[in-house]
Amino acid sequence: SADPRAEEAVELFCERAAGEPATINGDGRYVRDYVFGGDVARANLAALTAGADLIRPGTLTSLNIGTGTGTDVNDLETLVRTSLEQVLAARGRPTALPPPAHGPARAGDLRSNLVDASRAAELLDWKPTVPLSAGLTLTAEWFAAGEQG
Repeated sequence: SADPRAEEAVELFCERAAGEPATINGDGRYVRDYVFGGDVARANLAALTAGADLIRPGTLTSLNIGTGTGTDVNDLETLVRTSLEQVLAARGRPTALPPPAHGPARAGDLRSNLVDASRAAELLDWKPTVPLSAGLTLTAEWFAAGEQG
């Protein structure tokens, strides 16, 4: 499974294209496994169209979808901010976005949440194909396009 809190972080950082500082919870040294949404969609499609020989009736097959590579929230914010600045500059809107602020830590946040997607590779012939930096650029372009109306 993909980590929904990880997806929220990317979305919240991208929404800062208006110039507000992003807020990082706690010290930001929370490591997550960020996987591009298109890769997650491909995994779901592969699971939906998997042959019946992979699924035994009356059983539950759980698969992790991820890259196995960890990135902490501080590094993610820097990557997102840099991607947004580059996309905005390419659109003729040079913008230096403010550095993040740090808020209180969230109770119960795991320090690290990485997944092993080897079973998804084995059963579905699925592997992530979009590296983090490329996925963040695509996401920044999508947010910047929406900002223009």
